[in-house]
Amino acid sequence: MSQENLKLEKIGQKHTKVWHTEHQRKNWKHRYNLSPDDVLKMRLKQRDLCFICGKKNVPESAILQVDHCHNTGRVRKLLCSCCNRALGLSKESVWVLFKMIKYVLRHKFIRC
Repeated sequence: MSQENLKLEKIGQKHTKVWHTEHQRKNWKHRYNLSPDDVLKMRLKQRDLCFICGKKNVPESAILQVDHCHNTGRVRKLLCSCCNRALGLSKESVWVLFKMIKYVLRHKFIRC
């Protein structure tokens, strides 16, 4: 790849990050009525860790997400994208999550 293409790629990545950040800020305000300062306070309180798995918010593409109750809209905590998706895909069903835990424990010591 030429130097010119590398420069353009870096500019594109920077533009994408800036757009993503701006888009996210607007989303926080529109969906949850949270300012960037509110989210920063949440990040500091959680020490920049996912509330469920405790992973550090390291790569910028894996920014912690605002979790909320889909019934009430109430903001809960900040989660990594994996934990947030897992909750969403399970439809926050305690029964489904419990069955998933049982499944993993049952098969933990069985060679696949």
